[in-house]
Amino acid sequence: MVGPATLAPYHEWEDQIPDEVKATIEEIKALIAEGEVEVCPADDPDWGVACFKPSAEAAEEMDGEALVNERCTVCHGLNEITANYGQDAAFWTEIVDEMIATGAQLDEEEREVVIDWLASQE
Repeated sequence: MVGPATLAPYHEWEDQIPDEVKATIEEIKALIAEGEVEVCPADDPDWGVACFKPSAEAAEEMDGEALVNERCTVCHGLNEITANYGQDAAFWTEIVDEMIATGAQLDEEEREVVIDWLASQE
């Protein structure tokens, strides 16, 4: 039987990885360990493309902020998002659709929740 997957150490890259990225990775690892996030198996068509799916229980309770923290920070830090707070829904629709086109994992309902939440931030 194969055990759970783990991440390899950063080795010589340790000093080059921002602390914010390391912290985000630790948060994701904790969510996986707690069963809040399901990691796609290698035979999943989305495998390798930021493929994190929330558990059914977590999906029912998710709000816009949680979706942004779980899905958007897979590829970049929150600072890139918060720098644009105060923008309207049209702005966020364009950005979110662009992110989905490049691999962000949001279904239509989640997309709407994220856009609404982002547009409400000032």
